[in-house]
Amino acid sequence: MVGNMNSRINGPWSLSQIEEYLAETVTPMRISVGGADYPLLCSVWFHYDAADGLIRCISHERSELIKSLVKHPRCSFDISPNQPPYKGVRGRGSVVLKTGGATELLTRLMNRHLGGTDSALSQWLLGRADEETTIEIKPVSISTWDYSARMQ
Repeated sequence: MVGNMNSRINGPWSLSQIEEYLAETVTPMRISVGGADYPLLCSVWFHYDAADGLIRCISHERSELIKSLVKHPRCSFDISPNQPPYKGVRGRGSVVLKTGGATELLTRLMNRHLGGTDSALSQWLLGRADEETTIEIKPVSISTWDYSARMQ
């Protein structure tokens, strides 16, 4: 991931620990982008792909998140739980937006974060998959922290 992109890594975790955390955690990612008047902060489901080192998420084509990323294709992100022990990954990245073909990623995200695609929410999201935009984040810097030992 990060090593493939020559990203700067800071913190206690190795590249393999970062990749393991991103592959296993189901905590939504917080993404921050430049907004019209103020920075915009959103929580979104994400998928990390170790093959290409990209973090992917999805948002509706008319969302403020997509509108902001069209104007300023970069972001900050945070993937960490809201409860102890506090640990996680945060960083900055460049963004590429892709339209069309969101069904596969949506299905992957719902399986990961909802445990399947049988819910009414899943069916509603899949029903408008052609209106979704994929956000691909290429991290340029990564910071990690882990307070597990001191919080036991």
